[in-house]
Order: sequence, then C-alpha cells, then structure tokens
Amino acid sequence: MARSEISVICTLMNEAGTLDILMSSLLNQTLKPKEIVVVDGGSTDGTWERLQEWKDIFKKVGVKLKTIREEGANIARGRNIAVKNSSCEWIASIDGGCMAKRDWLEKLAGHGGDVVAGNFIPLAENFFEKVQAVFVKRSGTKNPSSRSVMFRKSCWEKVGGYPENLYTGEDTLFNARLEEAGCEFQKADDAVVMWRMRSSLGKWLKQFFIYGKGDGEAGLRNTAYGKKVAAVLLGFYGLVAASLLFPGSLALPFALSTIYGLYRSPDIYGLVGGLLLPFRLLAYVLGFHVGLLTRKS
Repeated sequence: MARSEISVICTLMNEAGTLDILMSSLLNQTLKPKEIVVVDGGSTDGTWERLQEWKDIFKKVGVKLKTIREEGANIARGRNIAVKNSSCEWIASIDGGCMAKRDWLEKLAGHGGDVVAGNFIPLAENFFEKVQAVFVKRSGTKNPSSRSVMFRKSCWEKVGGYPENLYTGEDTLFNARLEEAGCEFQKADDAVVMWRMRSSLGKWLKQFFIYGKGDGEAGLRNTAYGKKVAAVLLGFYGLVAASLLFPGSLALPFALSTIYGLYRSPDIYGLVGGLLLPFRLLAYVLGFHVGLLTRKS
C-alpha cells in the first residue's frame, strides 16, 4: 500500500469545545489522509452529533470520515477499535483537545521506519497553562505519545494492539512492546501537533497522578523510558531516606527544580513552575505506587 495512503485515528470523549479545531486542522492537511476514523466513548455534550456534521465537509475534499460510538470505551479500547476499522497500512494517531499543523501528516510520511515519533508543543493561555508549558518536552524516539505518531498496522497487529486493561500509560506499554518486537523507530521533530494544557493546578497534578498510575499498572520494562522511571523512583526513595537523617535535605529538590524551571523559562512561569515541579513529581510517584497495587499482571 502506498505510503501516501494513511488512516488517521482519534478517540473522543466530551470534546464539543475543541472538536471543530481538531477537525479543521485535519481537513486542511497538505497531505490528505485516505480516511479519518473517530471513536466516541459515549460523549454527552454534543460531540457525537457535531461529529456527524463533519462527514459531508470531509467528503468534499475526498476524505472519508468514519465515526464509531462505544459507550465506556477507554482510550486504548477506542484506538484499537479505530485501527481495526481502518483500511490503510499506515496509521497516524492524534488526540482530542489537539490541533495538527498543516504539514503534520506530510512530515510524518516523509520518514522511514515502522514507527514515526511526531512532535508536540503546548497550547497555553492562562497563567497555570503557561506554567505547565514550561516543562512540556516532545516524547522520545522510542516512546512517542499517541497524540502525534504514525505506525504500521501490521506492527500494531504483531503486538496485539494497545493494552485495553490500562486507563492511561497505554501508549507507553504499546511502544515498549513495539520495541521488543523489533519494530524500527524514527523521529519526526517537524511533524507537530499542538496540545492544550490543563486549565488549573489541580488538574495538572491529577494528570500526572494518572500518568504514574498507568505506568505502575504497566510495570517497569527494560526500555529507555522504563529506565528513566526507575531513576525517578530511586531518586525519590533516596530523598526520603536522606530526609530521615537530614530533614533539611527536603529543600534540595525545590532548589534544583527552581533552577531547572528558570533554565527552561527565565520568567515568572519558570519560577513558579520550578517551585511546583516537586509536587508534580510527587503526584506521579504516588500514582505509580497506586498503579502497582492495582496491577492485574
């Protein structure tokens, strides 16, 4: 199948406020996909109804929009349903709440390999969104976020798809299995998706708690990302041990993270972000341990 024939997949849940931005960005791609397959997990805010209105709009530019609704489908389940219902060998994945740059698909298609790791940058408007944006980094070559990635359907089949037992961290485990299966990864820094930040500090901390929980449920694996998580955990345990003997050592992570925050962004956002970063790490570590306790093997 030609490399230019690409199925774009996406899962949605109550994205009425951001759906038009996402769909418009896909409509205006310089390289048009053959089809877009969207799975709705049971939206109650009008997302599903508005999605149907986009079918005729895409039809005018020769792109088929397939929509599937499955109540209660989590992200992994939604992605698997979307891939199963796609007709192309090449699958490009994006998330709700995102917006693809016009050449996103073209840049993904311009790289070789079995898995192409795209890039993403933050969309931030209010103060706390800009604080979060300080620490947004693109995912690693072998651990791409499924909000900006392209992969072979045959590779997806080879590893059994996304792990549907995970609420989050599903793409991390999926990537690890792809790597273990010998799939070739390549990087496409110029294939950019813009990603909306959480609107409040509480939602930001909850986000990383959920990330940690998903990684805990997935378990540590012998991959670059798995080793990074192990290093974070060892650092946390080391700090806890040191604080029992030297309570003042608890100030060290705040000092280091503040320096790092100002290095990333030498302004008020970097300063506040640096002071808050240890709490984000703590939320992640707590989530990881909850994930270990609830892991189903």
